[in-house]
Amino acid sequence: MAKKREGEIKIEREKYTELSKKTSLLFFALTDMAKIDHMYQYSLIWYKMQFENACERAEPDEDDMKRIENIYITFLKLLYIEVCRTLFDKDKLLFSFNMIMKLMI
Repeated sequence: MAKKREGEIKIEREKYTELSKKTSLLFFALTDMAKIDHMYQYSLIWYKMQFENACERAEPDEDDMKRIENIYITFLKLLYIEVCRTLFDKDKLLFSFNMIMKLMI
């Protein structure tokens, strides 16, 4: 029984692997902003809160892959909005570019 449940959990966890890779890359795009200006420092706790907020706000869906896509899109939007609130106007385009470059890796 435990082995069967362990296998089910592993299958469900693997569905979220790509999402975790993409969101971790975005965190590094965010931490790179501290190289531009020392005021741009964001904690992992804050970042995690943004992700949890995106999970709560994302459109629910019966299809797991569609749900994961909804979480990802919602997270991208929320992260961009929240971070841009803290950036100088001159650095917003750079942040956008950095996000895209990290995601293209």
